[in-house]
Amino acid sequence: LGQDDRRRRHDAFFIRRLRGIQWANDCAAPTDCSGATSFQEEGLVEIRHARSTSQTFRIAPETTGLRLWWSARRGAPYEIPVEQVASPDYDYNFGIELAAVTPPGPHGYYEPGTDVTFQFTMTDGAGTRLHPAGSIPSYAEVAFGANQTGIQYYRGFFDQPATYWRRKHRERGMGAMIIGPNQDIQPIRTIAPLESFLGPDPTIPVGLPARDGVYSEAATIPASAVIFGGAFVPGNTPWFEPQPDTITFQIPSDVEPGTYRVAIKGRRVYLGQDIPRTTVVEIQVGTHTPTVAEMTTGPCTSCHSDGGDLGLVLHANDDRAACAGCHVPLGFELEGPVYVRTHFIHSRSDRYDAPTQQCATCHVDEASIQRTSLSACLSCHTEYPADHVAAYGPIESIYTGTLDAGAFEQCTGACHTEHPGAGFDTDFDFDEDTDEDVDEDTDEDTDED
Repeated sequence: LGQDDRRRRHDAFFIRRLRGIQWANDCAAPTDCSGATSFQEEGLVEIRHARSTSQTFRIAPETTGLRLWWSARRGAPYEIPVEQVASPDYDYNFGIELAAVTPPGPHGYYEPGTDVTFQFTMTDGAGTRLHPAGSIPSYAEVAFGANQTGIQYYRGFFDQPATYWRRKHRERGMGAMIIGPNQDIQPIRTIAPLESFLGPDPTIPVGLPARDGVYSEAATIPASAVIFGGAFVPGNTPWFEPQPDTITFQIPSDVEPGTYRVAIKGRRVYLGQDIPRTTVVEIQVGTHTPTVAEMTTGPCTSCHSDGGDLGLVLHANDDRAACAGCHVPLGFELEGPVYVRTHFIHSRSDRYDAPTQQCATCHVDEASIQRTSLSACLSCHTEYPADHVAAYGPIESIYTGTLDAGAFEQCTGACHTEHPGAGFDTDFDFDEDTDEDVDEDTDEDTDED
């Protein structure tokens, strides 16, 4: 398996987490667990995404179990039962088809102010439908195991995840979004409050052009009012009702013309295979002329390859321009934006062996690092000056610094105008003596998902 804090060329899996986790349930305060008495401890061994097809093996028909030896527990192997199904109803793998059912206007594109409905179809690897046309299973049918096709919905109520630390992929939320126009795509900093997930509208406006510079609208599948309403409102019948296989986005009348991205993502767990899938389509709004998204970071493929390709890990989405429409700051999960998560993960992963202060490793130009905020700085930096605490308050979140909209406000340009060691021509030179040693057996960088 290798180690979780070093990457070598012969490591078997791209993602591997070997760590001990302790949850303290009765701390007096977020910074004081001295009197806590209720704990949950967990040893997490998580490996996913084989780096080579040479590791593929076929389970013999007579196999009824697997035995796993772990070097830290040599005398007590783990026994894993295996149940084989001779003639399964469905094939492995997962596909999601997505298409607009609302026709464009007479000019061949959608006018601003138009409601556009999209229909999606989930299939197995052979193209067989996993649900009837016109509907998808109820939330309860999927959450409590009655549905046997492997479709997955949000499971955060049942398997406690923690961004970066524990099983975020097992949250398994399904959702869709629209974002655009392409030429304006950028991180969204407006917080989507919890209340917006409990309202009657099936979609939630999350990107506000006046504040964020881009329009975006997102939806959970089933609708958030169904998922969260069923969890918090006794007797919520929509949990037990089939849901539509369509989503309608309400394009505002004041959006800019251009190409808009529409994406849907989900997971399927079937006969031992846990697999994500994302499908992205484009539509034209207000113009025939296609527009292009200019990415300010990349290329991620210098690290994300050999089993760690973005088309395989996370949401199985290698279209990075289609991330920001869902990954926004949520009132109950402020670390939602992709830039917060990537800074946080890469700066804390010992397998990412480039100097963390060298922004040019990922950022394409100096202009792309000028949007400073607590959420950007503290998602990477682990220290906070005392004078900042006095002026702006203490750190309340390991991800974003504060727990309110102030985390995403632009820091004054009079202060943060340069980033030492960023690696751009106009920046300070990086002192290589401060860099950690690089594993001699490594010729690429990598990270955890």
